[in-house]
Amino acid sequence: MIEVLISPIVEALPEKQKTKAMNILHSFYCWGSMAVVIFSTLYFNIFGIENWRYMSMIWALIPLVNIFLFANVPINILKTHKDNMHDNNTVSIRKLLSVKIVLIFAVLMICAGASEQSIAQWVSLFAELGLNVNKSIGDIFGACMFAFCMGIVRLIYAMNSEKINIEKALMISSLFCVFGYIVTAFSPYAFLSLIGCGITGLSVAIMWPSVFSLASKSYSKGGTAMFAMLALAGDVGCSLGPAIVGFVSNNESIINKFSFIMINNNSVQLSIKTGIFFAVFFPIIMFITLFLFKKIENYNINI
Repeated sequence: MIEVLISPIVEALPEKQKTKAMNILHSFYCWGSMAVVIFSTLYFNIFGIENWRYMSMIWALIPLVNIFLFANVPINILKTHKDNMHDNNTVSIRKLLSVKIVLIFAVLMICAGASEQSIAQWVSLFAELGLNVNKSIGDIFGACMFAFCMGIVRLIYAMNSEKINIEKALMISSLFCVFGYIVTAFSPYAFLSLIGCGITGLSVAIMWPSVFSLASKSYSKGGTAMFAMLALAGDVGCSLGPAIVGFVSNNESIINKFSFIMINNNSVQLSIKTGIFFAVFFPIIMFITLFLFKKIENYNINI
């Protein structure tokens, strides 16, 4: 619910630099992720994992505080038709499903979510193996590194977003993401695979918020319903990517077929890297979709 609502609220702000605002907004997801990992890791090391219930109570304070923060947020109506400033009716989900350009953005969001989470789910393990450390240190150097890479790129991109072509930036990001996946999957050393995870974190940073911004810019009638649909598509990708990695990682017949190209890996690394290799198709699909999207001459399609 929060994911669906905050993006259109930010999009409705009387601010011309929408892409900048969206990337700054989504960078705080990364800082929040880092805070959760670091604080939780320290808590469990000090008080023990058997006291996890109190940790849950501490984190429950955040949505409690958010109740009062949201209650005081001034809401500006999101205009859904730039030619009719008094028409604030959003397009229905059923109507959105018939608009081809919106479906293109849905595909991009699925690929963005899958590209991000397929690696994010496993980066801590690569940190443990590559740095030869325990899970606590692996979480801090793995998950936190990934979140930091995403957050810092979103901030840097936000500061320069108005000078950058969104479509080209997304295409470059998808290519770098492919490179990061290849390094992660085919490196003979876990440390280099960890670096590949970092490259992926850098490359996926702008995908989610920039697709949101591009969708709002290209199809201004979508309104809150479109943001909800795109958030759902992104969440589908967040589930689909790791699911494919997990399925392939547990399929011995597939793993055996790729074992000859995965150099100097034990059985655990071999299975995970084979699964990650299959997830590389998401950034590839994203690049192809963006390439085809650039062929569309008129972005603002009337319905």
